[in-house]
Amino acid sequence: ESSKEHGHPHDEPVNDEDESHTHGKGAHGGIIVSLGRDSYHVEAIVTENGELRLHMLGSDETRVIDIAAQKLSGFVKASSGGDSVPLEFAPQPQPGDKEGNSSLFVAQIPPALVGQKIDVTVPSITIGEERFRLGFTTDLAVHSGHEDKAMPKKETDESEKVLYLTPG
Repeated sequence: ESSKEHGHPHDEPVNDEDESHTHGKGAHGGIIVSLGRDSYHVEAIVTENGELRLHMLGSDETRVIDIAAQKLSGFVKASSGGDSVPLEFAPQPQPGDKEGNSSLFVAQIPPALVGQKIDVTVPSITIGEERFRLGFTTDLAVHSGHEDKAMPKKETDESEKVLYLTPG
């Protein structure tokens, strides 16, 4: 009598890893999210001025990779509910990235969502010949001080340029 007749549930490979999942903290202090089945990873960071930065990483999440520079379209919404707002991520090539490639993509979160726990979705990221979907929720309390309710005054364009373009 073959054991095939009595189907054991554990004989079937379980595949619940199609969705991206998180891995803890990355080198920049952001959250690590896997793409595919850990084929690649992304480290997501929200800065206190509401920049959402996506650092591209390899299957070994300590290895930075650069991918074809592309505009990434995504959506963001407060985890507590509300409407999704479209986001555009622009490539920001880093030193060492190949010509036409970028290891960093940056978007600006709407001011109303800065400092909130947010859900982010990027339906399509192309890496080589493959396309991946990225979805994650940020940790609560992005590095903004919640005491001051007033919006910070706008930096002058020159100091803003220095602020955004100076590494670290």
